[in-house]
Amino acid sequence: MKKAIEITFDIKPSQWDLRGSVYLWEYLNASLLEKEKPLNPEDFKTALIREFNEFIMNFGRLEVPSEFIVHFETFPQDGMSGGRITLFWWKNVAIPSLCENYEVAYRRICGE
Repeated sequence: MKKAIEITFDIKPSQWDLRGSVYLWEYLNASLLEKEKPLNPEDFKTALIREFNEFIMNFGRLEVPSEFIVHFETFPQDGMSGGRITLFWWKNVAIPSLCENYEVAYRRICGE
């Protein structure tokens, strides 16, 4: 459901987390579009969480003393929070929002 994925990621949060979140958002969008196949809302959620966790594990570095901030060398490092995200925001705001947006887009496209 390429169109549903595009619609989902086009709806940006009203307030971003740390500066790295914009880049992670873009990465997840591109990654899910690249692996695009028909996804129902539950499959989208599974794929989104898998991509998120794989990216964190492969490219992220937990910052000490905080277990909740992840730093990515691959993202621009501008500003105090450059290249960083918080796991709390992603798990409690961004991912649920993306899943909700996808479900709405999916149902609109499929006519459910």
